[in-house]
Amino acid sequence: MATVSIVKATYSNPEIENLLAPFGGMEQFVKKNEKVLLKVNLLSAKAPEKAVTTHPEFVRAVAKAAKKAGGEPFIGDSPAGTFSKRSLTKAKYHAQFPRRVSFADMMLDILTILKPQLYIMDGILGMRKHLS
Repeated sequence: MATVSIVKATYSNPEIENLLAPFGGMEQFVKKNEKVLLKVNLLSAKAPEKAVTTHPEFVRAVAKAAKKAGGEPFIGDSPAGTFSKRSLTKAKYHAQFPRRVSFADMMLDILTILKPQLYIMDGILGMRKHLS
């Protein structure tokens, strides 16, 4: 069973330390000199306020926390587009699983094989109306 931590935050103060405090902080997931992939959503070139991509201030805060824990953060994604086999594969998955539930099921299948140690999701803008 997964353990979840949710905090009310803003982009000016993403509260990453408070979010991870119940788990013992970022240091429980990131070791000294460890390379850390921050898999962000870079779907398209839209303003952060459109909530299409992971907000840059959120990415900055998570990268800063990983660095403070001794890690070496890298930022990556396989953005949609026509420029690589990987991005075409991602677009193909979205086309094959157009409904949220079927796409989520496919992602869960993938994640039973690949096991990231930590998920931090940027839901500040998208969830704002639900948490007010």
